[in-house]
Amino acid sequence: MYPWFERTIYQLTFTFLTYFVMFYSSLLLRPTIVEVETAKSTYLCIPGYKNRLTTEQILWIQGEGNYSRVHLTNGKQLMVAQTLSKFEILIPDFIRTHKSSMVNPDYIQRFKALPGQKTGLLVLTGGVELLVARRRFESVREALNTPQLA
Repeated sequence: MYPWFERTIYQLTFTFLTYFVMFYSSLLLRPTIVEVETAKSTYLCIPGYKNRLTTEQILWIQGEGNYSRVHLTNGKQLMVAQTLSKFEILIPDFIRTHKSSMVNPDYIQRFKALPGQKTGLLVLTGGVELLVARRRFESVREALNTPQLA
């Protein structure tokens, strides 16, 4: 055979394999949510974290641009290359309180309105306080079924 032909075949094969590996790894690095029939619990598979997480283990999620920081109930934090809007689709039970945060409603201890403002604070388990955005104040109040605040 001709040497240029072998070199071209090698380059094409290498290029195809490179793109295939990149595509396949991008599929593996996406967080996925799985409903397990036997336990009736929702699991979240987060790339780079060897154990599956249940949604009950997540306290709140903080958005940081194209990344999200998942705050767990045991105090650990996981950085995930996924936007907060993707988590909002994956976990519809969580409440979006701000442009950069969403919380697990199971861990909300108190919701208090700031006096004279159309905003408030959510106090979570462990003393974490999160600001509720002005535009999301009413929807958060309705989601938590709290009475009308003055």
